[in-house]
Amino acid sequence: MIRVNTTFVVHEGVEEPFLQWLRGDYVAGALESGVFNAPSLSRLLMALEPATVSYALQMEAPSLDEAQSWIDNVAPQLMSPLLREHGTADRILWFTSYMEVLEL
Repeated sequence: MIRVNTTFVVHEGVEEPFLQWLRGDYVAGALESGVFNAPSLSRLLMALEPATVSYALQMEAPSLDEAQSWIDNVAPQLMSPLLREHGTADRILWFTSYMEVLEL
């Protein structure tokens, strides 16, 4: 099992539209694709930059190839409307990490 963590650093001025987009379009698109399940959203309790808030979205995927393909090919299409309206380099940033889930 692969856990995909995408951390978003969002300027406070676009936080509400970002959360609406994330909870609606992005997570819905990920789940509808059949690649991901078990979404979880967390807010980081530290500011990475002044006047920003950070969120970590985690989802599970059956394979690294499927997860990477979706993140590389589908996620940018879902992000386009949000970035067109609210995104500049200093307003919405993100990075994705892929992790293998291990047994304890």
